[in-house]
Amino acid sequence: MGERTGARAARLRLTEVPAGTADSLRPYLRAAAEEMVREIQGMVPEYDRAPQSRYGQRMRWVTEETVRRFVDAMGRADIEWEPLTEIFVGIGAYEARRGRSLNGLQTAIRVSGQVACRRFIKDARRLDWPLTALGHIVESLFVYLEGLAGAAAQGYADAQERLATERERHRWRLRDLLVAQPPASPEAVAELAQQAGWETPRTVAAVALGPAVERHAPVIPPMVLADWHGREPYLVVPDPDGPGRRRMVAALVGDRPAAVGPTVPPARAGCRCAGRAARWTSRRAASSATRAR
Repeated sequence: MGERTGARAARLRLTEVPAGTADSLRPYLRAAAEEMVREIQGMVPEYDRAPQSRYGQRMRWVTEETVRRFVDAMGRADIEWEPLTEIFVGIGAYEARRGRSLNGLQTAIRVSGQVACRRFIKDARRLDWPLTALGHIVESLFVYLEGLAGAAAQGYADAQERLATERERHRWRLRDLLVAQPPASPEAVAELAQQAGWETPRTVAAVALGPAVERHAPVIPPMVLADWHGREPYLVVPDPDGPGRRRMVAALVGDRPAAVGPTVPPARAGCRCAGRAARWTSRRAASSATRAR
């Protein structure tokens, strides 16, 4: 990703801007960043934090750093972009971990660009820039912000992939915990269910599965926990007596032999019937095969 961002940054035409331009803008960098923060907070409610809060201070620092690096690049070809790119990768990852979309961040980037454009136009009039210099700056600004948005999107996607993997591991642990002996406490089940993104139901039932007939496991609804490939495969079905649950279980089981255990609270040892029922279904399948011969 650094190479892609670097290649994009290399297309910036800031190197063609007169070197002294940056010096005339540096006294106004903090004011520009503060204006951006105010407008961002007005447009993105989740970013509206107290200025002295840790979040508010971090937001102001990132904005100032983003503005400073852009101005520092004017008339220079030796700017190191990677540190700023990594900052935005981290911001994208943070948004993913908070369970938010990228809409707020994209709005913040767009608003920052609008503020910067307005200020650059005023600066061009105040400092009598040639139109070519203003054109290079504005064109470079959009390329610059596009690169930062791309870095954030990459960080967001990477974090989502990691979160999905972690959530799946938590689901496996929860599935095993529900059929463990001795039974887990309700508190342990609730904590792991939260990590797995699984809404703890009032009741569950284990469905023990016999030998597979189909080659591939079916697509499982998110509320069902499954061990398709273990020695004693089974499902954990929430609220098994609820509407449509029997049809759902039948569709998941397909042609496999299966036994549905009793309906119990999630932390009750009765859910352990999965293992016993799996052995029962295996013996039943074997018996049927013997009779068929």
